Order: sequence, then C-alpha cells, then structure tokens
Amino acid sequence: PPEVRMLKATVRVFNANNGAGSGIIVYFRALTSSAKSAKQVFVLTNYHIVSRNIREQKVAIGAYGSFVRWTAKPVVVQVFQYSETGVVSVRTQYSGTQEVRSQNWFTRLATVLAYDKKNDLALLAFTETLPTHQYEAAPFSKRPTRILEEVIAMGAGEGLAPFPTRGYVAAMGESVSVWADLTLIMHTAPIVGGNSGGGL
Repeated sequence: PPEVRMLKATVRVFNANNGAGSGIIVYFRALTSSAKSAKQVFVLTNYHIVSRNIREQKVAIGAYGSFVRWTAKPVVVQVFQYSETGVVSVRTQYSGTQEVRSQNWFTRLATVLAYDKKNDLALLAFTETLPTHQYEAAPFSKRPTRILEEVIAMGAGEGLAPFPTRGYVAAMGESVSVWADLTLIMHTAPIVGGNSGGGL
C-alpha cells in the first residue's frame, strides 16, 4: 500500500548542531561505476533543517555583478529497517548478561546537492551498498488534491521511529507573503516537533 511505502521512505535528518528533522526518500539510482549493488539514494527535506550545514560566500565578478558560492558539511541521515508488516524491526544486543533491545536503524553521511531557501527545500544524496529492499522511494500522487480528502502525514518526530498521523485537507490556495506564488495545503493531520521535512 502507498501508506506503507511512504512510511518506509521516511528518514531522520540531523544538522550540524545535532538538531533533528525528517526527510523522505524520493529516488534511487544505480551506480554502474561502483560496487555491483551500490545505489545513490536521494532524500528531500526542508532547507531550515540543514541550513546550519551550509555556508554561503558572495563572490564579486567585476562589472558583471556577483554570485553566491556555497559549501556544505555532510548531513547525517538515519534510515530505519522494517519488518514485513511495516513495523520498525528490533535488534537484540547483549551487554554482559543483560539483553538490550533497540530499534534497527543505520546512519549514512549525505551530501547536500541543492537547496531552495524560498521554498524551504533541500535535496540530499548518499551512497548505499547494502540491499535497499527494506526501505523504498515515496510514491507521488498525480491527481489533484481535494478539500476534505483524507491525508496522512509522515515524520520521525520527537526522537521516535517514523510514524503516521491522519487528517483531512481543510483548505487550499491560501497564500502568505513568504510563499505568495505557491499553492498551500492546510490539513488537520497532527504535526509534532521533528516532523519537518516529512511527506504528506
């Protein structure tokens, strides 16, 4: 189901100050020049989550004006492993004689490929050499969104594994000065701290 695919596509994103938000895997690309099973994994998130990793420098080019040169520190992405039922699997470790159970996840260092301050978006990418069958790229809906349509918000908020919240589309097309040229969607799905960057 698309809801399970969205859940498996949700990741946690950490910035340079160890603040955390969410992100969503949008695409895989095979790396033919690398290991046989290697893939490049693309993650979409909010710019404000990774902005502290980005440094901009204005460069003058004489009478032609200037441009902005930017560099970015790697971004830590936490990817979760799921069981067949769509639940985050649990790994068991032992500390002496004590059994320690924890959520099964792994971290990757991602590169910032591009960002858009105005639309609060950033595109990240990391290389994966392990099998990627346990997580997926998010499905995209091609049909128009409608008022009162049921929606599910995905995020890895409050330090928890990715989880869904359910609601409805309440309004569309409302504009605010910051995003005057965008169509905004107001929905009633609860959002918690750390859900920024997750999918809807």
